[in-house]
Amino acid sequence: PYRRQRQMCIRDRMEKKQSRIAAEGIARVAVKDNVAVVAEVNSETDFVAKNESFRTLTREILNAALKAQPKDLEALKGLAMEDGRTVAEHITDEIGKTGEKMELGVYECLEAPTVSAYEHLGNKLATIVGLSEEVADLQVGKEIGMQVAAMNPIAPNRESVPQSVIDEELKVAIEKTRLEQVK
Repeated sequence: PYRRQRQMCIRDRMEKKQSRIAAEGIARVAVKDNVAVVAEVNSETDFVAKNESFRTLTREILNAALKAQPKDLEALKGLAMEDGRTVAEHITDEIGKTGEKMELGVYECLEAPTVSAYEHLGNKLATIVGLSEEVADLQVGKEIGMQVAAMNPIAPNRESVPQSVIDEELKVAIEKTRLEQVK
């Protein structure tokens, strides 16, 4: 009975935390051979995001992702780590330790003949780059990743750009062209 009550109490606290916003966190990358993974693990405050336990969990999640190469965020959450428990269960444990909401924000896995990664200072921003040919100098990929991070693109490719953004850009371009023709 006590254990059941304790589980229910923990579950109630967890449900309350789910309504909070986890806007802080870290973005990290891992690369091995021709595979790169990037993951963002979020918390409510930067205080927790700077905690060594939080950073260690993020590294362990990345290592497991690099080994298993799950294809999307949901697959990563269900991925069993070395101890047999899932990534989601490990995050839940960390929530219990810190008392803050935590979540996996972003995850991508990339495979290419050459992969490279860039992590911005402070681990708030990270990019992975896949090149279509083998390149001897990995610094090239890192510099491309740095440029991508600096440009802050809205999508990784043309097909991923939201239609609302395309419509707004067309509207601005048409208006600008109209004003130039009037002069």
